[in-house]
Amino acid sequence: MRILNVNTTLDPIRGGGTAERTYRMHLALTAAGVESRILTLDVGDLAERKAELGPSDLTTLPLWNKRYN
Repeated sequence: MRILNVNTTLDPIRGGGTAERTYRMHLALTAAGVESRILTLDVGDLAERKAELGPSDLTTLPLWNKRYN
């Protein structure tokens, strides 16, 4: 089974609880042996999350208009 977790942002400040839940769910799924990825917008401070997850687990899309996601 392959799972794609989608969230607006993984930035803990802007994304709040949903960002943290998406991140923790991904970690739990991969620990259980499930192939999991995260798709998010490149918004906020994602440097730490990008370093932890790497390009194989995290895909970021550029945000063209900051007012409308």
